[in-house]
Amino acid sequence: MRIIVLQGPHDSGKTATLNILFYDILASGGIFLPRTPLGGDPNDFSTEGNFLGQRIAIYTMGDLSSPVRTAVYDYASKGIDILICALSTNSSMSWANSAINHFTNVRHPKTFSTLLTNRASINRADASILFSLI
Repeated sequence: MRIIVLQGPHDSGKTATLNILFYDILASGGIFLPRTPLGGDPNDFSTEGNFLGQRIAIYTMGDLSSPVRTAVYDYASKGIDILICALSTNSSMSWANSAINHFTNVRHPKTFSTLLTNRASINRADASILFSLI
């Protein structure tokens, strides 16, 4: 399994960016199971599906280390080819990082802005970069 990690501070737009990416993959022919809400942020979800001949999973709840670690190993056991996940840089994420580092991974730092007017365009740009890494 290969892991694409979107990492950044809490409330920097990681979940919003992964939601954009999810819809970009759908628009490009991806087929996913219904999204499963994860709690916390009402926009957090997990899902898995197929895109470009690969089994892909998306996991957006990246602020807690243990759930990310669990997701990494669960998706690996399911034979997922690519996991795309969020990961917070605000707190110790040692369990999550240890799990992620067991696999080939690429980490993209979340671009963020304190200006609300810039957030949508920044999230869109980050989603495009993640899309190119699939």
